[in-house]
Amino acid sequence: MLLLALLLVFQMFLYTPGGVNGTEAGQNIDVPAWAAKVVTVEAAKKSKKASGDIETDPFYKVPDTITDHCGIYDNAEFFNKSEKQAIKKQFEEIYEQKGLSLFMMSTRALGKSDPYGKAVAELRSRIQAKEVVILFFAHKEAGNRRTQIYAYGDCEDRLNSDRLHETEEGIAEYAKGGDMVRALGVFISDIPRYMDRAPILDSLFMQWYVHLGVAAVLAALALMIAWPSGGKENVQFLAKNYLDQKNSKLIGRIDRYTHTETQVIHHEHDSGGGGGGGTTGGGADY
Repeated sequence: MLLLALLLVFQMFLYTPGGVNGTEAGQNIDVPAWAAKVVTVEAAKKSKKASGDIETDPFYKVPDTITDHCGIYDNAEFFNKSEKQAIKKQFEEIYEQKGLSLFMMSTRALGKSDPYGKAVAELRSRIQAKEVVILFFAHKEAGNRRTQIYAYGDCEDRLNSDRLHETEEGIAEYAKGGDMVRALGVFISDIPRYMDRAPILDSLFMQWYVHLGVAAVLAALALMIAWPSGGKENVQFLAKNYLDQKNSKLIGRIDRYTHTETQVIHHEHDSGGGGGGGTTGGGADY
């Protein structure tokens, strides 16, 4: 009887959840191969995200070779899917009209105090297009954020540092308030406008209203000079000295103009963040 009781106790202990070797209940249940594979992939994703690889690598969504003529790499997740589609469409239209390849990249892995210029240089090296404009957001913690534009290729002539800095300031004005849609709207609006107008026309002295004012002043001075001494006498004086061949100091009747040679020298502009050449406005903090 004692022996039988000991056998019963042993059998009860063998089938308890703890088991002889302390295994958990259900551990020995077979898992289908496809299910095991899904679990492994999901575990790998969670492990990668937990390790910080995604958050610290600004290029985890960027192809090694970019053959598209425009692109949006929004690692900071400023925009939703529909907004990205709308932005991409506008980039496409600008490419068709102006021949410019626009790219936008954002990352929370870098801030203004980090060497974000190396990231821009890396992005440029992956882009196959020639005429390239990159809008870069180094969007780390508040107070350590910057936006900067880089222009590469022949478009540098019109997208000079002054113009790009003006656009950067406009973008930062909206970005610091969190309105990234309007911030990007400044970029999309300014760049084509600059390509339609030479930089010299940005000067105050090249504005039409300034020319009109100068013309009005000169006309008033001419009237003041002519009026006291008599307009008729002035006209006769001018005719005698400038229309009479004997009194004129002109040495010929034909001015043969051939051509003027102009040498254009390109200067590279860059901020402390670098960027691999090109022209930049120097950035704007927000």
